[in-house]
Amino acid sequence: IKSIYIGDVNEDGFKDIFTVGNHYGVEVETVRYDAGVGGVLLGDGKNGFEYVSPLESGFYVPLDSREIKLLNSARGQNLYLVLNNNDTPLLFKKNMK
Repeated sequence: IKSIYIGDVNEDGFKDIFTVGNHYGVEVETVRYDAGVGGVLLGDGKNGFEYVSPLESGFYVPLDSREIKLLNSARGQNLYLVLNNNDTPLLFKKNMK
């Protein structure tokens, strides 16, 4: 995991977690770390979290990601910007109930 965003993603009043990562820049004799696809964990307000699959959340980032940041659009919508090493940035909007 290279970056974590903590905030109320699904607007239920509880903190949630987004994660992004992977690491491609390893030594020749080491395989790259590329099993991550990003993660969404929804909080229950009692220090418990439920994993939400990429199929349900729409959050799928199988790249060498370095950063995730919250952006607010001119229309007041929350957007999540994922910056990837040597690749195109990705932009996600809320897709959860």
